[in-house]
Amino acid sequence: MATTGIFNGTSLVLKVDTSGSGSPSLLGASTSCSVNFTLDTFETTNKDSAHKKSYLPAATGFTMDCEAFYTTDEANAPDNLMTALNNRTLIDVEFNEATPNSGDFKYTGKAYITSCSLNAPNEDAATYSISLQGSGALTITENP
Repeated sequence: MATTGIFNGTSLVLKVDTSGSGSPSLLGASTSCSVNFTLDTFETTNKDSAHKKSYLPAATGFTMDCEAFYTTDEANAPDNLMTALNNRTLIDVEFNEATPNSGDFKYTGKAYITSCSLNAPNEDAATYSISLQGSGALTITENP
């Protein structure tokens, strides 16, 4: 049964597959994640526009971001993510619930890792963040 009401952000996660198995797994120790939908536009302002800008829609796309604690005992450890970035690997991505609930929606697609930043503050937990650029459609489907 689909979840009703407000989602707790803790239950939503980003999963990636850098191995090519087609089965994304959790970006472990993540503290936040997001998916962003975009619509490019192009300007059509002309001399008949009465000095008002006008636009038409163009391509749609998506990006994803995640922040996590640095850990090396996860399938998607920063080292593996950096390898996918350096190899320009198109990876499978999924934005879903950590424990999928039947009737709720998940977002799946393919993306390139466009940045991976490591942060090591003094006397604090090491973290990393990644950004992904979607390539192709982000499919929205219902969890079974």
